[in-house]
Amino acid sequence: MLEALAFGGSISLIGFLSHGSGPSMTVTDLTMGALRKNACIRAVLIGSVEQFNAMNAAIETHKIKPIIDKVFEFEDLKNAYEYQWSQQHVGKVVVKVSQ
Repeated sequence: MLEALAFGGSISLIGFLSHGSGPSMTVTDLTMGALRKNACIRAVLIGSVEQFNAMNAAIETHKIKPIIDKVFEFEDLKNAYEYQWSQQHVGKVVVKVSQ
């Protein structure tokens, strides 16, 4: 997994599942690999399944809709990225990935 990490790159840990299937690495392996590459490890906390279900119920009950500022085609991804970074948008910047 760390082979794809650039020197000075970032690792974002989003949520955590224990005892999953597939390849795994120890915390020590991850930490030492990140140190060797001068990388930053960020933990992104997410809620539980129950909180996710409650959030979705509230969105549906209150008819909450996102504000979409601009929609880009996938082929125009570079401009979408630049537009996002320009901080001129009010609402979501959407990239369509398929029809």
